[in-house]
Amino acid sequence: MIQRYGLVALLIVLGAAWGLTQPLTKIAVRDGAGPLGLIVWQLFIGAVLMCGYLAAMGQLRRFSSVQLRFCTVIGVIGTIIPNTTSFTAAYSLPGGVMSIVIASVPMFAFPIALAPWE
Repeated sequence: MIQRYGLVALLIVLGAAWGLTQPLTKIAVRDGAGPLGLIVWQLFIGAVLMCGYLAAMGQLRRFSSVQLRFCTVIGVIGTIIPNTTSFTAAYSLPGGVMSIVIASVPMFAFPIALAPWE
């Protein structure tokens, strides 16, 4: 029973943290933080946390140059370009509009992913 309450509390904390991303993004870009600077810190903190976790679990390994090239391309296409666009749009659009747009992404992405492609 205690584990269930802990998981519910974790869900609430994660939901609140996700909900704060748009207001905090709006504050950051309004106060002059550049999109690439925000992305660098976001990715750096995530990479340090993930590497620390993998090292603690004994799963940290080296990558080949082919794997690093692949990860770089995926990072540029899947993270840097979309986040730069999002941070640039957050400067001009109200936070509520940005929240609705970001929340609607899965409503369009999931049906497209499930569609049979031939």
